[in-house]
Amino acid sequence: MRWLLDTNAVINIQKGILVEPIPDIEALLSVISRIELLSYSKLAVDQKEMLADFLNSFEVIPLNQDVENKAIEMRSKYNLKIPDAIIAATSFVSNSVLITNDKKLKTIEEINVKSLEIRYD
Repeated sequence: MRWLLDTNAVINIQKGILVEPIPDIEALLSVISRIELLSYSKLAVDQKEMLADFLNSFEVIPLNQDVENKAIEMRSKYNLKIPDAIIAATSFVSNSVLITNDKKLKTIEEINVKSLEIRYD
């Protein structure tokens, strides 16, 4: 099984707030998640370097014509923000389960979505 980690899933993994660790699966990232994570302006240089090292452990799925076409379709159908449409389309095109806690992305019929349980202590 292949998992595509949404940006919020990576943040929750990095914060160490998951109830259970992610299983040993093939995990992928959309290029959009990589951009969102590494462009966060409040990251210190050392934090950005550690995050980049962590993200390098995942296969990053680039934008291509199939992802673009599906993102256009999903954005129109579900009124998604462009980054969310691209991430959802990447999940569809890569035939992977989208791991996200984003409620809007859970409504997309064309993809399989799984949430990660997080601790609130």
